[in-house]
Amino acid sequence: MTSAEHSNGILRIGNGGHLIVAKGATLDFSTQGGYTIAEAPGASNMRITFEAGANVKLETFINGLNQDHTTQFIAAPSGITTVEASRAIFIRGGRLDINLEQYDLSYGPDLVLFTYLHLPPQNTGFNEIHLTEGWSGTIDYHYITDTGLNAIAMTDLENKGHYVDIPEPKVTGLILCSLAAAVALARRPR
Repeated sequence: MTSAEHSNGILRIGNGGHLIVAKGATLDFSTQGGYTIAEAPGASNMRITFEAGANVKLETFINGLNQDHTTQFIAAPSGITTVEASRAIFIRGGRLDINLEQYDLSYGPDLVLFTYLHLPPQNTGFNEIHLTEGWSGTIDYHYITDTGLNAIAMTDLENKGHYVDIPEPKVTGLILCSLAAAVALARRPR
């Protein structure tokens, strides 16, 4: 799905609508024309999903004041699809949902969700952020990528829900040495 030369406008997600940009799909509204994705005024229960492996370029992304608007990213083992906005990102409420079930933390603790030219001053951020159970992280609305782009990113990702914390060997060895010394002292003739 691409924009035509000299075209511009807004693709609005209506009441109960769900736009899915699937793996392998292209949604390019910025290279020739300039389209924006936004929610329809007064609509509710809207959702946009970006699957890993999609290609998404927009002029502007707007999620308005409606709390029933959800923006979802679904990660692959190596990361997510980053939405590239050639102009601005407006985040004024709504939910952010990031599915990290398949994400491999060896690719890094930061995921860039959006890149943008600027954030308008009236931005307030997402009202709610949901990560896959067991995961935690911090949202950064003023992240700078390695290549110097402005971005919104989920940083400091951790997954504490899928492993058991076992003491390091040197701690275990120290505990065993302490116990052995205590036993030796207890057996010492007096």
